[in-house]
Order: sequence, then C-alpha cells, then structure tokens
Amino acid sequence: MRPDDGRAPGAAADGRDWIMPPDRQIDMSDFPVSIRIHSDDLTEQPGPAFLRRPNADPFFDTADLNDDTEELRARGPVAVGSALFRLAEEGLTSLRKDVRQAARLLVEYLSDGLHHDSLDFDLGLRPRNGAPDLSLISRRAERDRLVVSLARQEPWAAMGPWAAASALKEAVAKYEKTRWPREKPPGRRTAPAGEPSATAWRILRLKLPQGAMPNTADLARVIRADRQGLDD
Repeated sequence: MRPDDGRAPGAAADGRDWIMPPDRQIDMSDFPVSIRIHSDDLTEQPGPAFLRRPNADPFFDTADLNDDTEELRARGPVAVGSALFRLAEEGLTSLRKDVRQAARLLVEYLSDGLHHDSLDFDLGLRPRNGAPDLSLISRRAERDRLVVSLARQEPWAAMGPWAAASALKEAVAKYEKTRWPREKPPGRRTAPAGEPSATAWRILRLKLPQGAMPNTADLARVIRADRQGLDD
C-alpha cells in the first residue's frame, strides 16, 4: 500500500526515515534476483558441547564497532570458539552461496568434537593434495605486489619487462647476501630506508620456501601484465 500522498512505503516527506537516501546508487549485482525463505530450512544449529550462548545485547551502537580483539582472546578458548560458531551461524543465511558454504565448513569444524587435523586442513585453506596453501599463495601475492610497486619506480620503470626483472632479481640477491644477515628480524623490525633495500627486506621477510624471487621469465611476465593493465 502507498501512503495517501503517493509516496513510496517507508518514505517520509522529509526523507528522514529512509535507510539509504533515495538518490544513492546501489550496486544490485551483490543481491540475488529473488529470495525464497522456507522456515523448515532455518532450524537452529544445536552447536558443539562447549558452546556458550550469551544473552543478546539489548542494543547495538555503531560506535562500538572498533572492538578490541584481545578482550575476546583473554576470555579463553571457549569464548573464542563460541563466538566463531555464532559467526558461522549468521553466515549460514548469507545471500552469497560461497559465504554460506564457508560458514557450513566452519560449523562442521567446530561441531565434531574437533577430532581432525587442523583448522586450515578442514576449511580447505591447506589442500590435502599438496597444492599451495593460502599462506603460501598470500605471501607470493604480496611479493608480486611489492615487486610491481618497485618496478613502477625509476630506474626500473624505464627498462623493458625482462631487463627490469633481471635488475630487480639481482638487487634483491645482492641485499640478501650483503645486508640481510644483520638486518633480518628480530635484529631489525622495520624496513631500511631507500630502495631497493626496503622492498628487498620486505620480500625476504616473507620467507618464501623456493627463494625470495621467482625466475626471471615469471617476474618479467608479472611486470609486463602490470604495465599492460596500466596502459588499458
């Protein structure tokens, strides 16, 4: 039903009861075309034996969003595990399928008495077939980001991708041999001043198992792809 003055439901004359201003653009690609809710599908998760459900907060204030994670950690494993389970429960009804699937993985991990290898194996963060785990993928991606950022600076920016890759590889190798032994953590906790030493320090700190830098061909490919993206 529309109000007598023809306004859309929920729209006051002064616009104050809009959750979002009517002129705000909303990206609808994150939402499904339709939502169908079956009450029988929303049964409460019984939860693991250790689960402790606190009373619901009487109100929610966005000023409290900057939470102190150490407060929860200090309350011990049961508090952390219970909070993780409730987090997973909320994810089970997400509009995104992959979020619901991830929530289900976490519910299963926490609900079977924790008789399993480890969280990273059970959630699929570390594949059982020996493929790179999320930690290694993340560190490689960070290394590539650091290299690309440095390759955008002079003098490497003026070089072709192969020449830049060769020069950067040589620079990191030189730093690793001459300065890293005395500047690596915990001897030094922050990157040294100046490039390429600062980037070399950050790359070596990632402790990549197959060496700090990829081969020249792969490194040149990363630099070339970045430059092509910048030109598009």
